[in-house]
Amino acid sequence: MDHERVAEKLPGLTPGELARVRGLIDEVAECDRDIARAEGVKARVLAELARIAHAEGARQEAPDGPEYARRAMAAEVAVATRVHPSSAKHRMEDAERLVADFPVTLEALSEGRISKRHADVIAGAGVNLDAGGKASLDAHAVAFARVRTAGEVGKIAKLQAAQLAPVSLRERHARARKERRVVLTECDDGMSELWMFVPSLEGRAIYDRVTQMARAVKTDRRRARAEAA
Repeated sequence: MDHERVAEKLPGLTPGELARVRGLIDEVAECDRDIARAEGVKARVLAELARIAHAEGARQEAPDGPEYARRAMAAEVAVATRVHPSSAKHRMEDAERLVADFPVTLEALSEGRISKRHADVIAGAGVNLDAGGKASLDAHAVAFARVRTAGEVGKIAKLQAAQLAPVSLRERHARARKERRVVLTECDDGMSELWMFVPSLEGRAIYDRVTQMARAVKTDRRRARAEAA
């Protein structure tokens, strides 16, 4: 760290306080590096869990086998880490992308040279790039990630990704539309989980309509209970 800057920014500190502050700031920075190293390990572990689940699901005869197995694995991770299953699933998917497509970024994370947030914005910016574009972004992003905030890195990475993109946004959307699907998963206690991958406009319309229906049902139930009281 820049010890001279600490003395300049906090001129009222005694020599003893200044020495203590310098040591504590160094300790905070080392804690962040330890956290980053642990995040690198966790990314590899989550990616491996996703790989195992996908392989197990692929052996099933059901067309939704891999997706169902991945969601089941995410549910187990969710229980162990006390997060929502959808959050666990997203973490597994993010880890897969980082491990498979951004090895340089993953190595920098695992060595504590960048934070998990930096790694996320780099991988997120390159999600729609082809293999060559991802490799180029991965090769160059870490250098400026080491000296800039995650927000700054995100902006730069998105600009680079736009320059590397082989197809337009319209073409990417058309390609993504072909992957739209709806999955119904039977859960315990007479419950089910409905998952959809649809265009954003349609997804928002469905969400708004279901929300309106749910509110109407709750209002009707409250009215019925009031009348029965």
